[in-house]
Amino acid sequence: MTNSSPLSSFPSATNGSRQGYGHIYNNLLHGVARVHPPGTTMYKDSNIHRDEYVRLVLQSLRDVGYLQTAAVLEAESGYVFESDMVAQFRQSVLQGQWDAVEQVLEDMGVHGDDQLRTAYFLIRQQKYLESLEQRRSDTALQILRNELAPLSFDSDRLHLLSRPVLMMCTSTEDLMRRAQWSGAMGESRHDLLVELQRTIPPSVMIPSRRLESLLNQAQEAQQRSCLYHNTQAPFSLYTDHSCGKSLFPSITTNVLAEHDDEVWTIEWSRDGRFLASGGKDRAVIIWRVGASVANAGRECHVERVIRDHESEIGALAWSWDGSTLLSSADRTVKMWNVKTGVCIKEITDHGRVVTCIKWLPDQGGFVTSAMDSNIFFYDNLGSRIDSRSLPKAPLRVVDFSISPDGQYLVAVGQPNEGQAQGPTPLFDLPLGVYSTLGDDLRSKRTQLVIFDLENKTTRASQIRIGDMTSVKISPDSRFALINYAPNVGLIKVVFLWDMQTSQLVRRFLGHQHEQHVLRSSFGGVNDTWVVSGGEDQLIYVWHRDTAEILETLDGHKHGSVNSVSWNPVDDGVFASCSDDGTIRVWEAPTWTSTGDSIADSSASSHSSGLHAKALYGIRTNGSNDRAASPNWH
Repeated sequence: MTNSSPLSSFPSATNGSRQGYGHIYNNLLHGVARVHPPGTTMYKDSNIHRDEYVRLVLQSLRDVGYLQTAAVLEAESGYVFESDMVAQFRQSVLQGQWDAVEQVLEDMGVHGDDQLRTAYFLIRQQKYLESLEQRRSDTALQILRNELAPLSFDSDRLHLLSRPVLMMCTSTEDLMRRAQWSGAMGESRHDLLVELQRTIPPSVMIPSRRLESLLNQAQEAQQRSCLYHNTQAPFSLYTDHSCGKSLFPSITTNVLAEHDDEVWTIEWSRDGRFLASGGKDRAVIIWRVGASVANAGRECHVERVIRDHESEIGALAWSWDGSTLLSSADRTVKMWNVKTGVCIKEITDHGRVVTCIKWLPDQGGFVTSAMDSNIFFYDNLGSRIDSRSLPKAPLRVVDFSISPDGQYLVAVGQPNEGQAQGPTPLFDLPLGVYSTLGDDLRSKRTQLVIFDLENKTTRASQIRIGDMTSVKISPDSRFALINYAPNVGLIKVVFLWDMQTSQLVRRFLGHQHEQHVLRSSFGGVNDTWVVSGGEDQLIYVWHRDTAEILETLDGHKHGSVNSVSWNPVDDGVFASCSDDGTIRVWEAPTWTSTGDSIADSSASSHSSGLHAKALYGIRTNGSNDRAASPNWH
């Protein structure tokens, strides 16, 4: 298959056969001599087989339309993209010649019961659906009973195909929607060909767009190894990719200092133009964050100050359109019209302190949680929807997060009385750690619960020693980022947990976390980084894939950095808030007050706030030099 006579096959634009070219290729190839390089690899010291490389190049040339060039390469190299049998197989699939497709499966290298059953099921499923599409119900029923069912393969899919509602579909569109299928004239036959290729040895039939796939893999590997990767710019194939520190937001460009006490929570609006903050001084402040201007930095100023709460601000949440801001204090949640500053509604359904508020991904309302173990659902106007609310949780909820796909709600908090005695580890702790802890420490437990929002059931639940203080779900709904303080004497850690496999993926170590609620964040292009504050006034940055600590950013004056939040639309900007009463906006060191570029060495970790202010022209809103106060929240 990998080395045939040079003129044994000429690819066509549609099916890979040599038919249809005639005298054109005879004239084109006249005088093209076969080349016989020494050896079988690309270069003398190479591990790349020449025949594989040339066949991948042939495939790519055909894909982009360079058919004559591909024909010349076949003649000159002696390598054939694919045999006549493969070309005929491809044509048979695309033309719906199902008997012919099944007859050559074993000749194509499909062996073993599992592989053959998979291929037969895929082919016969296509036959069945196309028969339904053509309104040939009797034929479809025979295929279902006599060809699909005897395979005993993929019972769930077979159950879907055998539903009477498919037989009764009155239109092609209805059938396509119910069967999750694109139709004979759509992409379904091409999709079938791709699926069948997975059962065929790649040396016989090269997977589609294989060279592009290899190049993408190489670029992705380079991106993963680039610790400071933070660009959407396309990669060049001519050089290896690497980002410098200059793309990482390690410089404070604005200090927002209008609060009179500790700032506990910050939230960006969905468009990244506004930042809301709240904390111990009972005020909610909305900041307008302007666009970055070359040589002048970024304008940030107070848009509105709300001082109507009687207790400390514990949680904030922006509506999807940015017109409404939710804030909680003690047992009360208030809805604010952002433009007017008027309180739209006050909600007092919870019996204990409200701990978290989130808007639903489907934009159909919001969710609240509290230390009373209740998780309530509301519509966009603030009316409670009891039919959507979850049963009372088995924990006093400290924080929760909703997966962007709307499937799961993940909550952390303190187990209620009567919960399981003794911890069930969700993540590994060092051997013997439980036996070395005193009774008073072993009695301090925290719990994680994953709720299935569609079925309103508990999917998983784990109890651990220590405190899990916050949870953040990744934009792809796959991973949960959990801040965990296991108790005195144990290593503090941020966990990355795979919700699909229920496994710990990575530990991020090094920050200080003993007793306060710290909220971490994903950040950067493709969520390259994990960022969390510490109780030692520092911000810690890890590379998500390697768990390597990249930066410890110094700027806040004292106490805990309580929350770190990445701008949702600008991968080069995040904000942090602290017990020192300030919010700091962090950006990449790509500008100075003189407009000169900044060397990477200038953007190092532990750069002091005063140095940054002098060198980079920090904009400071207000002033705040209070002494540290205890963070008891």
